[in-house]
Amino acid sequence: MNSIYQNYSAVIICTFGWICYLINDLLIKHLSVTFSSVQLNFFNFSFGLIPFFIFLYYKGGFKNLRTKNYKIQILSSLIRLITTICFFYAISTLPLAELYSVFFSIPIFVSLLSIILLKEKISFKTIFFIFIGFVGVLIIFRPGFKEFSPGLYVALLAVSAYSLLHILVRKHSNTESPIAFTFYQISLAIIVTGILTFFVFGFKSYTMPQLILNFICGILHIGAILSLMIAYQMAEAHKLAYVQYIQIFLGFILGYLIFNEVPGIFIYLGCSLILISVTFIVKEAKNSRL
Repeated sequence: MNSIYQNYSAVIICTFGWICYLINDLLIKHLSVTFSSVQLNFFNFSFGLIPFFIFLYYKGGFKNLRTKNYKIQILSSLIRLITTICFFYAISTLPLAELYSVFFSIPIFVSLLSIILLKEKISFKTIFFIFIGFVGVLIIFRPGFKEFSPGLYVALLAVSAYSLLHILVRKHSNTESPIAFTFYQISLAIIVTGILTFFVFGFKSYTMPQLILNFICGILHIGAILSLMIAYQMAEAHKLAYVQYIQIFLGFILGYLIFNEVPGIFIYLGCSLILISVTFIVKEAKNSRL
């Protein structure tokens, strides 16, 4: 009974995390009309320190920030920074349905990188569905048949970087805690985006409502990261994998209702192939652990 309760609790917390991400994305899309992705990142991570330190206090304090490998922490932090800046830029230029369709391909990239970097062995069926997933991505991009969209390629860079980050964290999960990874990623992001905001690109002043929205984004962004961290510690990954489907479906609906974004037939087709691919990959990963 305790195990069942824990799994249900993990699903609820995971759902909360993905909804936080979705609301954050909607607000960032609104703010990105006025502010650069670098400035939004700086204040997002800065305000996000509030929920992080509250979480850190309840987890036992600063002892959780100890690390045995600063090089890995710096590398993971740089990759996280690239991912977030690229993602925020992509939000500002792409319809949510198109953006989420590309981002939902992360498990496909993770599977491919697992073969290349971790030398993991996978079945022919998995390879086939990885191929199906990439076909879905190609249908969305349609290189040579669609007007060049920088946002799409930046989104693809973000997906690649996040997938690499996932592999890196997984490889060092036995020696480095998720809390430590999160702290160093936030810290480096604040330092780098702060320098870029105030000394390179220039700071753009907020109105009070805009600052409040960016504050909410920071709370939601780090709140989402912490929620998913807690959920994946409570339950196995395959039991939570399908929860993210909520984000993509709501993204399609809210993109239409709020921003009047109407996805084309190729977005639906590409997204469908990606969903089929990811569903099989997750199912196969579950079976391999049984």
